[in-house]
Amino acid sequence: MSKSETISGFNVEALASYDKSLELCKDNADAYSNRGLVFLSLGQRDQALLNFEKAIEVNNNYERAHNNRG
Repeated sequence: MSKSETISGFNVEALASYDKSLELCKDNADAYSNRGLVFLSLGQRDQALLNFEKAIEVNNNYERAHNNRG
């Protein structure tokens, strides 16, 4: 297994974990922000930005999401 396959597999697992977390609690700004970071690492900038913006919508004072959004 190559390094990129390992990273990709980890990211898929991470996305599934954050999705599950958001199913349980739609107001989890951490999960949205972290899911955004995973999308960013996969090169999916638009999806990342949507998640950072959702994290900010949930908690406008969430500095990490503001910083991640750029």
